[in-house]
Amino acid sequence: MNPDGANASRLTDQELLKPGKDNLIRRLRILEKRNLELMLERGHLLKDVNGSLQVHLHEIWSLKEVNQKLQEHNQDLRELCCFLDDDRQKGLRVSS
Repeated sequence: MNPDGANASRLTDQELLKPGKDNLIRRLRILEKRNLELMLERGHLLKDVNGSLQVHLHEIWSLKEVNQKLQEHNQDLRELCCFLDDDRQKGLRVSS
């Protein structure tokens, strides 16, 4: 809401012209100032969002590295299980 207590978007062109040029210039300056404030606020919000995204991306990269290491470890364990099972079966055949 603007300082005059009326929403400018609800006023007709004629109603906006009644107070005169000085009032229109004053309104324009107020709206320009508010627009600048909103753009600065948007910039700060985008900076915050970008910072959060960077943190999350770093977490994702770290988790991918951990996942890769766990997959490699899992593969090593599978190979070891297969080797031990083969060895166990050989032992059973030899003892039979």
